[in-house]
Amino acid sequence: MKRTAVLALILVSVAPAQTTPSPKFDVASIKLTPPPDAGSGTIMSVGCDFKPDKIDCYETLKGYIALGYDLPQDRVSGPTWLMDQEAFQSDMFELVAKFPKGTSRAQVLEMLRNLLVERFHLAAHREDRETTVYALMVDGKAPLFKTSNVKPESRRTFMGMHGYFGGNHVTIADLVNAIKHQEALDHPILDRTNLKDSYEFSLTWHSNKDSNPPPPGQPPLPELSTALREQLGLKLVREKAPLEMVVVDHVEKTPSAN
Repeated sequence: MKRTAVLALILVSVAPAQTTPSPKFDVASIKLTPPPDAGSGTIMSVGCDFKPDKIDCYETLKGYIALGYDLPQDRVSGPTWLMDQEAFQSDMFELVAKFPKGTSRAQVLEMLRNLLVERFHLAAHREDRETTVYALMVDGKAPLFKTSNVKPESRRTFMGMHGYFGGNHVTIADLVNAIKHQEALDHPILDRTNLKDSYEFSLTWHSNKDSNPPPPGQPPLPELSTALREQLGLKLVREKAPLEMVVVDHVEKTPSAN
């Protein structure tokens, strides 16, 4: 009887621990897809469209890594060829992936990270770094725009290629994202305005990505910092802050076959 008990204890102690498998998409296809020709009439929008049971994406590899770790692209650190990637200026990849209905956004992003590991052999880790940032703050006692009274279903947002953003139901996060896409900044932007509502405003400035001179007879547009202060009552302040980064240790430039 004692021998049986001892044997049972030994068997329990050496039994392998049960591990939860990493979540994966039910079906996923990711492939290099060059932007369509200008005269083709086809429009490819950068970003991801989340649906209840699938995502459709068109992004750079850096964009997918940032999305997978739920961080802005300026929080990705890695090899120079990866850091230099910009939408439509670098290799673009089209992703179509399906998952069960009811899957949370966090689970979808974990599936995306696992897909990047499987297909691009991504090796990365999170790391907090003290770095220089641009803190977006209110310049004075109050901003120069008003809270939106427009219903969300009547929302309109406008964004130019370089130096224009506006809308009748937009957030400061929308503004920050627009600036990141339209201005070549050497540091990340952090929202320190403490403005949490939706607002109605527009901002026009001369983007440093735009090398074209102003049209004849029109005065030059202000630089970003001046436009923020004069048009919105906001300012960018350079400061040091700890930021969570995703550091890419290794990644392939192209994916393995579907």
